[in-house]
Amino acid sequence: QTMIWITQGLANFPRVKFRYIVVPEGPLSGEWVPIGFEPEEIKKLIEVGKKDAKKTIGLGEGTMFEHLNTFWQRANEDPYSNETFETYLNQVLYKESS
Repeated sequence: QTMIWITQGLANFPRVKFRYIVVPEGPLSGEWVPIGFEPEEIKKLIEVGKKDAKKTIGLGEGTMFEHLNTFWQRANEDPYSNETFETYLNQVLYKESS
């Protein structure tokens, strides 16, 4: 679902130069929509976001878009694949940069 939102955002704002897509390295919460508003949960989500943003920025501008394009190419080549963007990133990106 998130992938659809990203591609819609890119398509709907063609004059905007999106430089980064920050993707969490792992699950944010056990809930589908992690909106508990409990102080400890919010603090945890902020820390995860900071870590993921720092890692993404460290990879360089546009890197996540390159990975997004590669993922979409792979998905189009094998439409029956169950691979998600998260599993793709865990395989090719996060293991390389850890």
